Order: sequence, then C-alpha cells, then structure tokens
Amino acid sequence: MARTDAQLKQLLQDNLSEDGTELDLSGQGLDDDDLLRLVPMLARLTGLLWLSLSHNSIGDAGAAGLAQGNLTGLRTLYLGGNSIGDAGAAGLAQGNLTGLRWLDLSDNSIGDAGAAGLAQGNLTGLRWLDLSDNSIGDAGAAGLAQGNLTGLRTLYLGGNSIGDALRHVTSLELTLRTLYLGGNSIGDAGAAGLAQGNLTGLQTLSLSHNKIGDAGAAGLAQGNLTGLRWLDLSDNSIGDAGAAGLAQGNLTGLQTLDLGGNKIGDAGVVGLRAALPVCTVYV
Repeated sequence: MARTDAQLKQLLQDNLSEDGTELDLSGQGLDDDDLLRLVPMLARLTGLLWLSLSHNSIGDAGAAGLAQGNLTGLRTLYLGGNSIGDAGAAGLAQGNLTGLRWLDLSDNSIGDAGAAGLAQGNLTGLRWLDLSDNSIGDAGAAGLAQGNLTGLRTLYLGGNSIGDALRHVTSLELTLRTLYLGGNSIGDAGAAGLAQGNLTGLQTLSLSHNKIGDAGAAGLAQGNLTGLRWLDLSDNSIGDAGAAGLAQGNLTGLQTLDLGGNKIGDAGVVGLRAALPVCTVYV
C-alpha cells in the first residue's frame, strides 16, 4: 500500500539527525512515487548536507525528479542499490544538484549513455564518484574521462565491462588520485595503455581481476604512473616475468603492492623485494 503524505513526513522526522544535516532513508522501500512526493519536503530541510536513499526501489523518474528539487546545498548523496538507468543518471546531472561533492550510484543499471551523461551536466563539483557494479563499457568510461568532471579525485568503476578505454583519459588527468577498476576486462593492452596516459597524480590504483598478464604488468611500470603509492594487481595472470617487469620499472614510490592470486614464484618475489625495499609486497 502506498504511503500517505503524512507517513512520508513522519519518515523524514524519524530519520533526520538532530542538527538537521543528515537524513538516512536507506532500505525504506521507497519507489519513484514516494520520492517525487518527498522532494518538496526535502527542499524545506534547508540545512541538509547528507542524504542516503540507498537500497530502495528508485528508478529513472525518481532520480530525475530528485535533481529538480531545491537541493543545491546537498553535498553527499547515496543512491546505490536502486534501479536507476541511463535516463536517471543523465537526469541527475541535468538538475540542481550543483553542490554535490560525493555521489554513490553503485549497483544500479547504468550503461554507457548514463555514464557519459553524468559527465556532461551540472555535477562539475564532484570529488568522489562510485559507479561500480553497473553495465558500463569502454564508451561509457571514455565519456566519463572526456567530460567535465574536472575536479574528481576518486572514481570507482569496478565490476563493469571496461577494456582499454581509459588510456585516453583527458579531463581527469590533473586531479584524479584514486581509481578502482577491479573486475573489468582491462587486459594487457589496457594496463599498458593506462600507464601511457597522463595520470601522473594517481596514487591508488586497483586492477584486480582484470586478465592482466606479464606484458601488462611490465607495461604499467614503464609509463607515467610514477606517483603510485598503492597498486592492487591481485587475481590476474602475472608470473615471474611480469614481476621482473614491475621490479625493473619506474614505480619506485610504491608503498604497497598486492600480487596475491597470481603465478609468481620465489624468484619473482625476491626480485621485487630487492627492487622495492620500502614497499610491502603481498603474493
């Protein structure tokens, strides 16, 4: 049975923090109709900075409607675990959420068009974006990289279908510090290509579960990722030759290197630890 306006108002009151800055509506069974009726009520919460709507039943209409509300002061928005697709993602970007710094859209149904749409709208202030576990491929990743999210520092794209598209990173090259790409299809070409880009400020990179072999590992260490401090290459197909390539490359600032679940033997481990004496190596 649909909630009444009075019930929705009570839901807000019950889950709003004492200072009026945070509202947690996660897992409340909210659908698009509920959210569209909540938007005017949310607009009256003038001090609201943090909002979670995760794990509900919100789709495109709800997401787009939320963005049309008067929520310009909102800084953090969680929408993970809903049913938002391309239209909803684009709608979020075209709305009034100009103050957002942190946006979670993980575990939705966003594809290439939605990912690209996020980077063509009014979300230019974003610093942290989670798009993991969606349906984003090379075209969507390229759209993100070439859009207007020029202040982004942390990007989660794990669990998608991305290959080597991010070798063409342009707009993110100066600011991105953390990039999670685990569980995609990066492969050797993608890994080497990523290193040949201009992500010179990148400090944290996850490439676990990406079918990367010796050539890809060596390629990562021959490019422009000299600022890396933390690198996860676990659960790939890297052997001693790949370990040697990493040891002989230019990743001399690494502090943590995870190579668990690969095919590296004792010789490879010894070489890595000798070449990277200040780095903690996990195999």
